[in-house]
Amino acid sequence: MEAFHGHSIEFTPLLSESPLARIHIVVRAERGAMLELETRIVQVACRWQDDLADALIDNHGEEEGNRLLQRYADSFPAGYREDYRARTARCAISN
Repeated sequence: MEAFHGHSIEFTPLLSESPLARIHIVVRAERGAMLELETRIVQVACRWQDDLADALIDNHGEEEGNRLLQRYADSFPAGYREDYRARTARCAISN
């Protein structure tokens, strides 16, 4: 709430038979803060593999990037993904 100059916050956890849970969060904030919030949410929600796909496609083009992604996407252990950004992995694949 502080980061976005919010006035109040509410959250509602939504549970079902699914193994997944959903949390609906409402932050009432100043008007200009909403774009920043949206950008941060997208960053948090993006998976490491999605970033790797973007990096490979940016560097090698769509066809070659997708081929490399298919070959190497599952090659990086969780510890590596926690410590390094996907663009760093792209460099390892390219060399």
